[in-house]
Amino acid sequence: EYGLVDERVKKLTQPTLLNGARSGNETKNFKGAAEMATALVALPNIDKSTKQEALLELGIAQNSMDDIAGATESLSAASANEGETGAHAKAMLGDIRFKEAVDAAKEGKTALSKEKFSEAIETYNDVSFGYGGSLASKEVKSWQAYAAYEAARCFMVQINDAADVDKIILIGKAIDKYQYLIMRFPDNNLVTEAKKQLKKLNAIKEKISK
Repeated sequence: EYGLVDERVKKLTQPTLLNGARSGNETKNFKGAAEMATALVALPNIDKSTKQEALLELGIAQNSMDDIAGATESLSAASANEGETGAHAKAMLGDIRFKEAVDAAKEGKTALSKEKFSEAIETYNDVSFGYGGSLASKEVKSWQAYAAYEAARCFMVQINDAADVDKIILIGKAIDKYQYLIMRFPDNNLVTEAKKQLKKLNAIKEKISK
């Protein structure tokens, strides 16, 4: 268990532990990443910002190892950071809810699925409009754009199974999100894909309206 940290790991310095956790996640050594991050979080003299960065890495590792409860706890704590660390963590929480919504839909749990989609969209909105808003750093804006794109996808994946009246509402909301992304983050690499999705949505909308 990654909670039982090796004594040698505990003796490493804060930057070494943080870099080790990041490297572990990048190379898919999630157990190693979790051990390094756990050791860092446990240090008594750790500053708030470094702890939040460590919690983000721990959350990434836990999520990759399907420890969803652990990941949710770690990422929620990391999301209190006001900069890129917080925006990244909050976006990942949205991703977790999104996956839960899709899984529930596949299992035929319609009410639970709708609830999880709502939670995912709300979480993504917290990223899109928070963390400095229009005054956010370039790094944060990248996560804001990602969150807007994923919120649009949350609406899109619900369209097929929805009744016609609800289809129109979902299409409208997805269009709004993609348009917001294009207008607000014109230089982001997701804009090209958002424009493609807008074409699809407008075609579906036209078909239903006939």
